[in-house]
Amino acid sequence: MASSDWLEKGISHFQSEDFKDAIECYDKALELDPKSSEAWYNKGLALNDLGKFEEAIKCYDRAIEIDPFRAEYRTIRGVTIGKLGKMEEEITSYDMAITIDPTYALAWYNKGVALEKQANYEEAIVCYDKAIERDPYSGAQVNKGVCLHRLGNYDEAIKCYDKAIEIDPAAGLPWLNKGSALYMLNEYEKAIDCCDKVLAFNPNDVGALYYKANAFYNLSKYNEAIECYDKALAIDPDNIDFKNSKLRALVESEQYIEAIEYIDKALAIDPGNTESLNNKGEILRRLADYKQAIECFDKALAIDPNYRDALHNKGLALSNIEQYSEAIEYFDKALAIDPRDMKILDNKGVLLYKLSKYHEAIEMYDMALAIDPNNVHTLNDRGAALAKLLEYDEAIGCYDKALAIDPNNVDAYYNKANALYHLSKYHEAIECYDKALATDPNHTSAMNNRTIACDKLKEI
Repeated sequence: MASSDWLEKGISHFQSEDFKDAIECYDKALELDPKSSEAWYNKGLALNDLGKFEEAIKCYDRAIEIDPFRAEYRTIRGVTIGKLGKMEEEITSYDMAITIDPTYALAWYNKGVALEKQANYEEAIVCYDKAIERDPYSGAQVNKGVCLHRLGNYDEAIKCYDKAIEIDPAAGLPWLNKGSALYMLNEYEKAIDCCDKVLAFNPNDVGALYYKANAFYNLSKYNEAIECYDKALAIDPDNIDFKNSKLRALVESEQYIEAIEYIDKALAIDPGNTESLNNKGEILRRLADYKQAIECFDKALAIDPNYRDALHNKGLALSNIEQYSEAIEYFDKALAIDPRDMKILDNKGVLLYKLSKYHEAIEMYDMALAIDPNNVHTLNDRGAALAKLLEYDEAIGCYDKALAIDPNNVDAYYNKANALYHLSKYHEAIECYDKALATDPNHTSAMNNRTIACDKLKEI
């Protein structure tokens, strides 16, 4: 047999994934023709698939010595080098391939992949665009979409996924990524539709099940979410994200007993799991079983004294039993770990307000609003503290900011009405009480205070 015959036989074995037999054939070909660049290159491919990367690179190098102007040799060499974690050398191989053949789409694509792994998304997009110009295949479109996705440019990412879907409508990955981007845009119904497309191809795609479950969760369709989490867990029973997400759905749907049973099963396997202890404590707190809740938080904190969520939740439980000063101590411990947690800042402000420490409460609200200036709840709380200091005009400014963000916020209208009343602006106060009652006709305090404001008008 001629060298070319052994080469063809080796390629046939390679295509059948008989890599060892393929290498034997390539060696026979090289015995007859040691300068066969094709034989060296194909031997490298087989060694690569056997995980023998260093040996594969040596074969590619021999092929390149014989034929230095084959862009595909340098490209595949780069792929194998990348498997060894030598990312700069990998990119150099692609650049040499591109120098030889600037139209070689695979070299541009693989360079994009390497840059994407380095989180160099802008440069990766440039490479994917070059690959797409020369060959608009779906892989480059998907990867470009992923880079745009990572950069937070979800609309442009969706355009890439749509182009990939046009090329290959039966590919699951573009649908899944499109669903993920839609999810990030809060387009939950559309995200679910995309996940359903993926699941039609592969009912066991855990990524699609998970995104679908999360979308249902954000639509407050908790039972549907739980059903999807259960399907995902049936495939991947040890996945912590799936377990925690199912628990979250059980809690939000107020299925507290089921949630505690679910956690107890986890604690039976791992009694020292701080997250499970914290979650159980938070559920018990919601059930107003504050003593047992605090015991759970204490167990978690005995294992990890710096567990921020447990510190915060213990503070909440202490505030529920009106131990405000002790609760603030735990909020302070949590804030020492994460000074920018606005929820804890706001909760500390609420307790300072309850302790009549209004100036200190406002300081907490200001710190929280520096992080999230559009938090309606905190704007309302800040206004309430200012009103206690008789700073009614400034309080009204807070309520107006809250209403600009949420025009139907009952608390903001009610609190603004009270501030206007104290400024003797009874007509305006009545208008705000009416707006509060339009949203919540059963708001007893608004009804009563409106009557008082009307009586004041009669006295004028």
